[in-house]
Amino acid sequence: MRPLYQQGIPFAVSTTTVGTNGKFKAYQRFAKVLRLIENRGGVIFLKTPVVGGVTASSGPGLSKLMDSYVIQLAQNQVYPVGISASAYWNQDRVYRQNALTKANQVLLLPDPKVTTYAHQDNQGTVFDQAFYGVSAKSFETLKSGDQLSKLALNFAIPTALTMTMPDSETSLHNLTRQLSRMNYQWFDPAQQMTTTMLKSGTATISYRRGTYLLNGAPIQVTDNAPATTTLAAVKPAESWMNRFFKTQGSVLLIFFSVTLGIFVLFIVIGRRVYLNMFKPK
Repeated sequence: MRPLYQQGIPFAVSTTTVGTNGKFKAYQRFAKVLRLIENRGGVIFLKTPVVGGVTASSGPGLSKLMDSYVIQLAQNQVYPVGISASAYWNQDRVYRQNALTKANQVLLLPDPKVTTYAHQDNQGTVFDQAFYGVSAKSFETLKSGDQLSKLALNFAIPTALTMTMPDSETSLHNLTRQLSRMNYQWFDPAQQMTTTMLKSGTATISYRRGTYLLNGAPIQVTDNAPATTTLAAVKPAESWMNRFFKTQGSVLLIFFSVTLGIFVLFIVIGRRVYLNMFKPK
């Protein structure tokens, strides 16, 4: 996002990640790009995973996955300032309690055409700061008169104008031209974003007016690969049901072992009796 940095425009990037395989070179390159963003006027929002095959009992798995995301990023000096998700996630109890409430700041993006709920309750959590994403292209669709993006409108709620990440020189040029037509005073996280906090497992990430903190200690983000910092893995809470099945499995293992031993003993004794029947007396 060099054009934004060169023009002094603060920005945020919404990105998903992986919870494992952080040692791969591809992931290291990915993390390096995110560190460059952090050091050049940008902040990171951690995007929630893609939904598929979820149920009301999927909460612990989602919570553990989000924890692993944060830990993997933090070990590479990438510190999200909040969580981004489709807006309907805040109307789902499972998504809300096991993902969104890990942060006090969220970026709510437009809903996809197909929404998949785990446990829809049409409730919602109030966050310290919630940005609502709106496509920047929607402000350039007027057929006559000035485009909305030139009018310097005041938004009633904190609004994030979203743009697709450019993947070629042409799309990068179009993005730069699009930004030059927008007459806005951009929100500057380093100056205007108050303390944010993202708690996930053993890591607590904070951002306070341009300074990142990990578990309360200020962190200096470097462009190069950081020295390896190992954070403790998150141990999932063990429910009484898990303990019951674990105990039941141990009992069954002992039972079958004893039963197998008795069968082997009977076979040995039976073989001896059978052979003795044909021995001369």
